[in-house]
Amino acid sequence: KTVQGDLLIGADGLKSVVARQIVGDIPAQYTGDAAWRIVVPVERLPADRLEQVMSLFLGPGGHIVCYYLRAGKLMNFVGLVETDEVSEESWTVKLPWETLKAYYRGWHPAVHAIIDAADKDQCYRWSLFCRQPLTNWSSRRATLLGDSAHATLPYLAQGAVMALEDACILARA
Repeated sequence: KTVQGDLLIGADGLKSVVARQIVGDIPAQYTGDAAWRIVVPVERLPADRLEQVMSLFLGPGGHIVCYYLRAGKLMNFVGLVETDEVSEESWTVKLPWETLKAYYRGWHPAVHAIIDAADKDQCYRWSLFCRQPLTNWSSRRATLLGDSAHATLPYLAQGAVMALEDACILARA
């Protein structure tokens, strides 16, 4: 589709079409980390489940961040693991529940309660890649915003924060 305008803001994410037009291909390098993602309805969790705060579990070769979504109705689980098994750079790649379970063998019982309550066919693993910072985000009438400009690994929720910062600065400019 072709459209015309005075300015193009490329806020089209990690695999940005606009960024490729401004700076060319941006090579990505696998970090050695992958992020497991599951979302579990809280009614499936034990009554003594985690408090309604963000919880962090640290262990050998990885860590887990858990927090509630939708007014406490869902538990979000993001488990980072060190692995040489590289898959597509996408957060929608499904892998077997048994593989997720095996990564966290020996971890805290609360971790296993969440994993055990997950839909067995809804386990996603995102291989994490990094990119060198861009020296230029803009051309004559086009600029980049968020992950298009500075893709950020999903640690400490920095990707969403940086995209909001970009939008505020752009609006102020």
